[in-house]
Amino acid sequence: MFDALGARTLWLGEAGAGSRLKMACNSWLFVLTAGTAQAVALTRALGLDPQRFLDAIDGGPVDSPYAHLKGGLMIAGDFPPSFGLTGAAKDARLIRTALRDSGVSDRLTAAVLETMEAAAGRVPEPGAVDMAAVVLGLEGD
Repeated sequence: MFDALGARTLWLGEAGAGSRLKMACNSWLFVLTAGTAQAVALTRALGLDPQRFLDAIDGGPVDSPYAHLKGGLMIAGDFPPSFGLTGAAKDARLIRTALRDSGVSDRLTAAVLETMEAAAGRVPEPGAVDMAAVVLGLEGD
């Protein structure tokens, strides 16, 4: 069953370890998505074609297929849900709590969550758009 759902299976030990690792992975995913959104918004604000940002990172050491995927959606302004904005914000709240409970600063997640919430306020149905819509939480501030 696991092989059908994912690219690979990691066995982490005791029950709950997988959920904890998922939070760490999602925290990275959210920062990557928000960083891509910030670069797209900044290139637009500076009068550049935001596609040039994706072109600049293409093939380099900081390139990420995920940045191209989500960045392309951001540039197009098209947000078909893959990882919904509402679900991502819920997970970001859980991550923020886990960070605080673990004694790790939540500054990055707090900023991403604030941006997600700003974006949610700019779309009619936040649960019906992909978290790539986070770019809307940066534009026009």
